[in-house]
Amino acid sequence: MEYLIIAVLTIVASTLTGTVGVGGALVIVPALTVTALNIGMLQPEIRLIGYTMNFISLAPIVFKHRKAIDYSLARPLIVFSVIGAFIGANIPTFIDEKILLYYFVATLLVIILLLIKKMYDKTVTVKNFQHNYRNWLAISLIGMIVGLASGLFGIGGGVFMLPLVIIFIGVKPKNIILVTPLIVLFSTGTGILVSLWNNIFLQNTAVAVIVILSALQGAELGDKLRGKMSDRMLQWVIVMVLLILTVKLGMKVAAM
Repeated sequence: MEYLIIAVLTIVASTLTGTVGVGGALVIVPALTVTALNIGMLQPEIRLIGYTMNFISLAPIVFKHRKAIDYSLARPLIVFSVIGAFIGANIPTFIDEKILLYYFVATLLVIILLLIKKMYDKTVTVKNFQHNYRNWLAISLIGMIVGLASGLFGIGGGVFMLPLVIIFIGVKPKNIILVTPLIVLFSTGTGILVSLWNNIFLQNTAVAVIVILSALQGAELGDKLRGKMSDRMLQWVIVMVLLILTVKLGMKVAAM
């Protein structure tokens, strides 16, 4: 029964990842923390499952859409997010984590409201990233913010990057969504390598096989769903993912 639950959870989470390029780990990690107890999985192994699911879900999507990815937008986001992540990883040594979480949850709520407002205003969206000074400055700041959030709280940068680029750059969701899998692929691949370096493996072969096969199926389903969804619908899915993250971090604050 536990294996069936893991398969269903992985398909649901990887479908979300395949649809908007991010968010699957936000579903599967906390869910497996509860359901996987009966087969003796520890938290580091569950995190590795989250990394593995994201990587396997996103790799085929990145390869399939590699010619449609706006690399001019992806490169500065990757560079500045790495810089921000390095800074963010060291900030907790100077500032209390609970205070940081309070501000981060409040910021997420503001972003959700701005994204909903963006959906219903009459501002013209653009298909591709426009190369001008304002946009380069904004992208640099967004990359830094994404990296800071990732370094501070260990969350995937894509879930934070998506709404910020939509709000402040005005790129259509379907175009920026093709960039996020590439960026998240780097971060999740790094997570897998770090886990293996620390001798963390998927000890249960059956679970590993279930995660791999289910993730591939879910990602394919999510990729097909994205092609049929409107920009407005995709933005509502992003709002849903942000709400999940807000609730997750809010519960962490309440438990402190």
